[in-house]
Amino acid sequence: MQMYLAVLYERIHDREALAIVADVQGVAVATGRLLNSLLDISQLEAGAVVPQREHFLLQDLFQRVSISYLPQAVDKGLELRVVRTTATVYSDPVLLERSLGNLLSNAIRYTTTGKVLLGCRRRGDDIAIQVWDTGSGIPKDQATAIFDDFHQLHNPERDRGQGLGLGLAIVRRLADCLGHSIEHSSSLQKGSYFGLVVKRGEPVVVRGEGQERAELPNPLVGLRVLLVEDDYAVADATTQLLNSWGCLVLGARTAEEALKIVDQEVEMPGIVIADYRLPGKLDGAEAIQRIHVALQTAIPAVIITGESDLAEIKELAKMGYLILRKPVRPAKLRRLITHHAIRRSSAAYFDEPHTLFDPSGGDEQWLVRSLRDELNGGRNSLG
Repeated sequence: MQMYLAVLYERIHDREALAIVADVQGVAVATGRLLNSLLDISQLEAGAVVPQREHFLLQDLFQRVSISYLPQAVDKGLELRVVRTTATVYSDPVLLERSLGNLLSNAIRYTTTGKVLLGCRRRGDDIAIQVWDTGSGIPKDQATAIFDDFHQLHNPERDRGQGLGLGLAIVRRLADCLGHSIEHSSSLQKGSYFGLVVKRGEPVVVRGEGQERAELPNPLVGLRVLLVEDDYAVADATTQLLNSWGCLVLGARTAEEALKIVDQEVEMPGIVIADYRLPGKLDGAEAIQRIHVALQTAIPAVIITGESDLAEIKELAKMGYLILRKPVRPAKLRRLITHHAIRRSSAAYFDEPHTLFDPSGGDEQWLVRSLRDELNGGRNSLG
């Protein structure tokens, strides 16, 4: 649905029609957030989330979340101030980013005037990541209840535009999972403070990505994408979206059809995007393996899946494939294939072994963090 909306948004120029599309997109995003939040809670409750801890610069995380939530603050006329830091922490960067994002989102949502401040303080062997706001504050008798599922303040009408009441519930579960503690204090009509106390990290070496890649022209124009998807609606929406980005799409419903296309085409595709559950004897992973054998090279490959079994997803990742879980946001898909298109267009790519990413070199963590970026409203969120 979000892919269709992304295409529609680019083609419509009538303001009234665009407003309707924007409203529908808002409903789609809210529905996706609810489903994702419920899945997150169920996985955390089941103990299925295993933290991948590493030492990393806290400033990198601050930069990502501030970029994500700045539009939300600007729309409300708030100042979002981020205090720079050189501190490193030891945690799971993806899960910690999700926790901090939820705290920032809440701070902005319940602040009508003033500012939101993001920073940190050293405390011996720990770092306290702090979010301060000048919002309405929280009554003392609600200080514990705010971390319960679906508990909201100042929203008696249960307006989903004001959130779902799951943000702090997820923060609490993530903190337990990561072994971090939560700090909280508040004064009515003066504001609130939320903090995550995290272990200090060891010094890290910053790997330069180089600026040449960012200055390359749009790498998606002319990129040949082999799309293996049996659901007509999903295939059609994805094809239209990829076409709108300048890609040339080769479509197949089954692994067998994909192999026929590979045999018939003179020029090989630049990337394969395959649904995991396909009709016939071969699934998406097996289809990609056969395609690699037919082409005699391992071109970049993405598997899109609705699987909720984390063990199965991890097995797919071990095979060297990037996994996108449904529902897929258009912006995430675009960022992923852009990353691979840039690698293929650089001479260095062809000098390296044809692996899809190098976990030891940090590419995997970079991609995971990129694909977890939360996009907030507006035209950019449509890809």
